[in-house]
Amino acid sequence: MIPGVVIASKVMTERACCRIATFAFRYARARGRKRVTAAHKANIMKLADGLFLECVRGVATEFPEIRYQELNIDNACMQLVLNPHQFDVLVMENFYGDLVSDLGAGLVCTES
Repeated sequence: MIPGVVIASKVMTERACCRIATFAFRYARARGRKRVTAAHKANIMKLADGLFLECVRGVATEFPEIRYQELNIDNACMQLVLNPHQFDVLVMENFYGDLVSDLGAGLVCTES
């Protein structure tokens, strides 16, 4: 240990990532949605978020009628503020989902 330095771990499993992705695509199909967007930070979290994206990409091939896109979580948040209507279904890891759900709740509250 080095004083003043902390290392944080992020635990991801292929099984859980595929499960989340499958749910998102099934949800989209069942509700007639046309697009699923995966939000990630794979440019920084190369292994963990990279695994997540690999899983979502794999699941996306099983749903050819649904368009699939990927956005960096930073850009996704900005796009949610600027033009939220462009999104149908968002899929992301738990931590990002917590942030985005709060962002969405704030946008809805400020629109009234």
